[in-house]
Amino acid sequence: MATGDKAGRSGLFAVSTLIETAGREAAVGDPSLLDTPGLRALSEGLEEASGALHFIGRRRAQKLLIETLVKRLRVESHLRREPQIREIRLAAPIFLVAPFRTGTTLLHRLLAQDPAHRTVRLWEALQAPPVEPLLRGDAAYFERDYRVDIARRYLETRERYSPLMAAIHPTWVDAPEECFGLIETSMLSHSFMFYAPVTSYLEWLDARSDADWRAAYALYADQLRLLHWWWPADRWVLKTPFHMWAVDALSATFPDAVIVQQHRSPADCVASFCSLVAEAYAPIVTKVDRMQIGRMSMRYLRDALARNATARARLPAERFIDIDYRDLTADPVGCARRVYDAAGAPLPPAAEKRMRDWLARQEKKRSGGADHRYALEDYGLEGSEVDAAFAPYAAYNAPARPLT
Repeated sequence: MATGDKAGRSGLFAVSTLIETAGREAAVGDPSLLDTPGLRALSEGLEEASGALHFIGRRRAQKLLIETLVKRLRVESHLRREPQIREIRLAAPIFLVAPFRTGTTLLHRLLAQDPAHRTVRLWEALQAPPVEPLLRGDAAYFERDYRVDIARRYLETRERYSPLMAAIHPTWVDAPEECFGLIETSMLSHSFMFYAPVTSYLEWLDARSDADWRAAYALYADQLRLLHWWWPADRWVLKTPFHMWAVDALSATFPDAVIVQQHRSPADCVASFCSLVAEAYAPIVTKVDRMQIGRMSMRYLRDALARNATARARLPAERFIDIDYRDLTADPVGCARRVYDAAGAPLPPAAEKRMRDWLARQEKKRSGGADHRYALEDYGLEGSEVDAAFAPYAAYNAPARPLT
């Protein structure tokens, strides 16, 4: 592996530049802790991919990466000043772990209707915490934290340059959001593929050891504890498809977690994921290479689900519950009740009412808007190829049930 500190095509991703800038912006902590193998591998991957990016895409990737490094320094600063944070116990969190496009967003936001549940917001996951614990314990935190306005502007920009993304993955500043930003802080995350087609980094990442992933999830857990210290809750509900890769590390880090796996036809998952990646690349690359996206997306999902199936075979079956996409769309509240049962708690009537009211509001919102269409053939893939590649995962997909 090269050092990752070469000027390359853009010079924007030189490790020394990234670390120096992050240290200056963080205003706390020791920047030397940022110089990790993960940063160097990602730096090199971004340099290699930079030729495929518009200038705005390169600047965007640099900005996002620096913010992640700032987050690491700020998190470490809080943990050093308040060491009791690391002693916080996060009681039986619920993790939604599934391939992309299986309804995790629906179930996540449905479970979030229970006031006892705490979810990560977009701005909490992706942006660095303030240097001081501003608004800690104050309900105004969710409205007045300065990161809220930053996230709002980000979403407005995304809507302007990528309107279809709102149909693929609608979100807003106060909505429950994925927690992959907390994994990225370790510099070990497949989610960096959304920055650019960083194929060499993804290959490097695939070779990381179980110890590497456990260290990444230890840092992930510390960030959750920091968020809990800022604003606690009875139970955390978390989700991102990127947990599939290291469900054994996740399980070891959170030994009492309830792990919910959602399932859908692999062909549907792969085609929809390719469409998601293509739409993410559209504003930032000089040309959307659908064949490359097909290969990259297929490889990631195939390998992630194979690892997931292997890990599940080693772990106690009672740690998991499985929910089929068709069951979720037919009876979302019934599926939520199954999650509560697995967590050993009944679904409170007041929470169920809030869920049903939320579903009714979402049904009204669904009319109109952009239409999300996708097909394997658009990305150089065939259904038979996908079916063969996902054979280890097939055991968790029930055959189609006859309509009655």
